Amino acid sequence: MYRHGFITEEISNERFEAPSPDSTEIALMRDVLGSKLDNPVTAVGVTASIVAYVKGILQQGSIYTVAQNQISLIDVGETARFQISLINNIAGPIPSGDITEGTYDIIRVRAGVPTTIVSGLAPSKANGSIYINYGFPGVSWQANDVFLIIPSGISVVISGTTYYPAVFTWAGTIDNPSGSLVNLEIQDVVIYPVAEDIGTTVISDDSSNPPAYPLVAHITSSLTPVVAWQEDIDFEQSGIVDIISIFAELKWKSMIDDVRGHSYSKVQISKDGGANWIDMTDVFDNQLIALTDRIRIGVGQWISDIDVGTNKLQMRLVHYVDNVARTSSVQIRSDSYIRVTYRKS
Repeated sequence: MYRHGFITEEISNERFEAPSPDSTEIALMRDVLGSKLDNPVTAVGVTASIVAYVKGILQQGSIYTVAQNQISLIDVGETARFQISLINNIAGPIPSGDITEGTYDIIRVRAGVPTTIVSGLAPSKANGSIYINYGFPGVSWQANDVFLIIPSGISVVISGTTYYPAVFTWAGTIDNPSGSLVNLEIQDVVIYPVAEDIGTTVISDDSSNPPAYPLVAHITSSLTPVVAWQEDIDFEQSGIVDIISIFAELKWKSMIDDVRGHSYSKVQISKDGGANWIDMTDVFDNQLIALTDRIRIGVGQWISDIDVGTNKLQMRLVHYVDNVARTSSVQIRSDSYIRVTYRKS
């Protein structure tokens, strides 16, 4: 109404017309504010009211607890555990099957410049927790670097309802200078990769004629490399492995079905579960029609580290021909081995 040239509004004792419960309308302010009868909402969306979100926040706090550790300073080469605890306030640790672990990125900030070191990996999970075990190798980190470990996409299910815990980014500083050997121990291990295939349990050969694998030679007429043998090696899964050197004694045999053709073969290694392969040997160019031994012995650093995860260290034997009318056959000998000298962080 108008009084003395001013507009006034009488609001005392006025009826508040609330929207229907859980309305998705957005025409009026009341639709955005919501109704006392709105159900709680825990997932961000575009149809819920303020009341629904407030109820969701309050409900989450009473249903479960999130606890996240803090690590602000760490040395080069040291492994840290970044952990989020997820507890059902009534039933205890939330089962791992009810946890979606999401992914995480690791960002290095050096002199103000961010660089992605790890992208989109899934953290580990267990009953009541999500965790990341990460070492800070000298090849990627040095003194005064800032690390940011950013988790995302985490959710839990409790009594059929999905909740999205609020988690923060871990941030801290690298202390020791790059290449520091503090808390790092040099180790080495001898690996016979073919033994996992053959399942050798006893020594029954004097190495004059050890078994070769595959037991029936692999054949191909391909003009491009084909895998004849490949093995993933169960070795140091949980932390960063920095390779100092590898001594290799690699033995395989090949043949061609016609002396007018060529059988080409070589041994390769991978540090990332087979995503990329590096030649360990030169190419064996064989024109003999009988299986002929090839031996390559030497030291190298074909890979500088091994990625974190299961069976990331892998080896394989590949071969091919120069003419599709010819057939190459190859086998790798079971006494082939590598000695890996490394630091585990």
